[in-house]
Amino acid sequence: NKLIGFYSLSDQEILPKSSRSLFMATFSLSEMPLQSRLEIEEIYQHFGYLFFAYNSSFGVEDNEIYFSELKQRLASNFELHLIKDKHRRVWFLFGKRLSVDK
Repeated sequence: NKLIGFYSLSDQEILPKSSRSLFMATFSLSEMPLQSRLEIEEIYQHFGYLFFAYNSSFGVEDNEIYFSELKQRLASNFELHLIKDKHRRVWFLFGKRLSVDK
């Protein structure tokens, strides 16, 4: 039987070793308290690509505002695209680091 390992965001071993790495959060980030989201933001710089999927809100958090502001905060280091699903109240934010190695 293999045990499942759990890591903290402060554990350096969970950070990627390559700029061609992807940070992906499909609804998980958008369902966290705002303070936890802000703590996670500092690790995005270690990734070459970002992908977020989120609903318009979760509980009292307005995800449209949060992700719009996140896009502004990341704009100096990432090329970002925000896409609204035409059939559902779901948004997708894609990002590519401006200096990703080829």
